[in-house]
Amino acid sequence: ATEPDPDGDVRDGVSAIHQQGLSSIKDIPVIIQAVRSRPTDKKCIERAFQSLFLLATEPDPDGSLARKEILTNGGMETLVSAIWDHTQNSQVLLTLFHALWAILVFNEEDEAFISKIPEFGVLEGLLFAMQSHATDSGIQDSGCDLITRLSGLLPADTPQFKPAVVLLCTNVKGIDVRDVKAYSSCLDALNSLCQLSDENKREFAKAGNDCHSAIIRGLTSGDHASLETQELACQLFWCVTSDRAAVAVLSSNCELLLLRKIIDALKSVPRAKSSVHLYSAACGTLANLALAPNNHIKMIDLGVVPILCEAICIYDFSVDVTSAACTALANLSASRDIRKLIASQGGTPALFSAMKSNLVNVNVQREAFRALHNLCESSSDGKQTIAADLEIIITSFFRHEGVKYIQQITCSIFCRLSGDEICRKSMMRVPGTYDALVRIMKYNPKKKLVQKAACSVLRNLSKEEEITPTLLSKGFDSLVIVAMDTYSDSEELQECACTFLMNMGSGEGIACIIKSMQTIPTSASLQQASCGALYAITNVDAHKHIAISAGAVDAVIYLMLVHPNDLKVLENAVNVLVNLSSLRKCTRTIANAGGISTVTEIMRSNPTSTGLILGGSRFIQNMSLSRREYADEALGGITPILGCMDEHPDCSKLVEESCKALRCLVLKSETCRDRLITADGIAVIEKTMNENSGSLRWQTLLLDELFQ
Repeated sequence: ATEPDPDGDVRDGVSAIHQQGLSSIKDIPVIIQAVRSRPTDKKCIERAFQSLFLLATEPDPDGSLARKEILTNGGMETLVSAIWDHTQNSQVLLTLFHALWAILVFNEEDEAFISKIPEFGVLEGLLFAMQSHATDSGIQDSGCDLITRLSGLLPADTPQFKPAVVLLCTNVKGIDVRDVKAYSSCLDALNSLCQLSDENKREFAKAGNDCHSAIIRGLTSGDHASLETQELACQLFWCVTSDRAAVAVLSSNCELLLLRKIIDALKSVPRAKSSVHLYSAACGTLANLALAPNNHIKMIDLGVVPILCEAICIYDFSVDVTSAACTALANLSASRDIRKLIASQGGTPALFSAMKSNLVNVNVQREAFRALHNLCESSSDGKQTIAADLEIIITSFFRHEGVKYIQQITCSIFCRLSGDEICRKSMMRVPGTYDALVRIMKYNPKKKLVQKAACSVLRNLSKEEEITPTLLSKGFDSLVIVAMDTYSDSEELQECACTFLMNMGSGEGIACIIKSMQTIPTSASLQQASCGALYAITNVDAHKHIAISAGAVDAVIYLMLVHPNDLKVLENAVNVLVNLSSLRKCTRTIANAGGISTVTEIMRSNPTSTGLILGGSRFIQNMSLSRREYADEALGGITPILGCMDEHPDCSKLVEESCKALRCLVLKSETCRDRLITADGIAVIEKTMNENSGSLRWQTLLLDELFQ
């Protein structure tokens, strides 16, 4: 008898098992042992792992039990060893890849097995085999599928992932786009890797134009690309361009080519539901590329805006498409120079369409709001187009009023629209405008920018007198006062608030107005507004008492000293003193604070300002009638009054108030009478009588006093 061949017995046993098929997992240890005992037997290896593949892909629970048995008996390390032993045999490698793909399916309790994948060097063996057979589409297809699966199992910082990106970027250049399976698998694997980390994205970006062009080629239907490869190519670039550093590495030629091919692809694909994923990825990529301002003009020239608007219209049912398209329009509209173009090419209606069709989705609303916020500054027509559909914005606000960003950007949109009179009228016609603004101010008491914008809106709205009762009924005066008190250091907020309170005529804000005078006294624009507001509000006696108690006299006089050359501040400040001095008990406070000398000095410094001389004359009337000594103190006002009358003899209101003031001085003070005569006052008065055809009552009364 001859001695039996043990190797032949093993091979025959594996063949028999393979041919008969396995009904249980009991033979798995035998198969794995057979591979270990015959590591160089290609036929044995191939049939053994074909059998393991069949077992591992059985429906669960049998498949799950088989995979666990394979792993428990060292199947994975045996498989990796076989890869290294047969790196030159593509047929064996393909069988090994299939088996590896089958057993890399894990349940939650299989963490121990997953952690051993790096330890067994699975990725190293896989990448070496793929590099050795770079032109074999079957190896590339199966290898890429494995990389995709491993990217979902291993930690994102696995060191071998970066070399995997480099390898795939090299190999993709040699894959024919007509080989849809291999080409798609490679794109899918690259996308999976780039999703893991920004480092992988940047590694892809550094791969060079040849690699990028090979992938961009997948977008072109003329190059036999399928809808699937177009989607995968767009998804890959969507992922990579989400990292600004990766975009910076991409060449400008690559970006321009990518833009052209994406737009060409969107123009050529059927407008059907089957294209929705392509549109989503394409719009996402366009949105990312639109983050770079240097791409904006290129994108406009390539016709991207109509494409984005069409995407919103056709795929209004897809949140992904509408969100990405709105984001692209928002990013593009960041450039002031092209906002008008976006609006003229249908951008605004498309954004409102997206908001209506995706009302419950906050991401769509957020991006649409951002784009509309930018387009508010496109032109007057652009603003008015947005204001015409303001109700959609209001509806969205109330649907998402708990979202801080929606609150803040709504307020900013209101701010930009309310500066235009036509837009303001539109805002007034939408009742929800007021309620939305109230809620915004209440929700954001600690947000200075929000409060500032809200006060600006109210300043603009309060220009329309017919809505004053509505604004007061909503409690805006109280909200503005709180904002003023909270942000006393904000010059712009204080100015807007003062103007609003002036238009409202509300006395509740007097203390805050005076506080703004004291806190930021050097701001001319603010003090013009604050003095103007105080002047308007102190027309009522009750408000005068409040102002005096709050320190208005000292505050106003100080502002006149700080702004000796700003006529608007001076005129408003003097008018405040005119109002306050109409209360007899206030005149002593004004005189003690140096008010008379300050006003007369201001009049002497600005003798040609009719508004200032007019206010000063009224002030002198009130002060002189109160006490005789105040008339003597106002002596310095006679010369500027006469000078202004002489220069403007036909200004009836100026002449009337000036004559009233001079008559009060003459009645109360002999010194003033003498000064008026010696200053050639009679000639000036007679000149005004010759220049005016109207009533000469006050000139006559003044002359009568002088000639007595």
